Amino acid sequence: METSNDSLTLFSKIKDAGEVWISRDLDLSKTEVADLRIIADSFAKMGCVVKILCPVHYRSKSYQDIFGPLLGTRYERKCPDLWIDGAFYEYESYVRPWNKRKLSNMLCSGLKQSDRIIIDSRDGVPTRRILRSIRSRLNVQAPIQEVWIFDGSSVVQVYP
Repeated sequence: METSNDSLTLFSKIKDAGEVWISRDLDLSKTEVADLRIIADSFAKMGCVVKILCPVHYRSKSYQDIFGPLLGTRYERKCPDLWIDGAFYEYESYVRPWNKRKLSNMLCSGLKQSDRIIIDSRDGVPTRRILRSIRSRLNVQAPIQEVWIFDGSSVVQVYP
């Protein structure tokens, strides 16, 4: 991904592992950004280079610089939250309390942004329920490449 050094700053570098870059324009006071920082560190500990991205208007020059690989795809005009080792990821959280419908909404919303999704699972959403929901969406909507769950401190891949 081509991004100018002016738009990103190095947030953390994990010794003998990966690093996390964060958009300078990102509003750090948002609750979701705190989650994204923890998620990014989790991926960096696995050796990944992670960029936490800031949404920009699709007609801006910044959009082409940051989200250029999405041009001409079903995700054109979208602004996924993260760029991890060359792929875009969308993080989906929810307002508590938990109910079954929220999982469906998170998958539906996330698949509009990317085919790689990270789902907030802090309330202990059973992995089998997540997998069942993924299987019911296969071949019906957008393809699903990866699904990860975020438990509040780390991420775990649950699909494929």
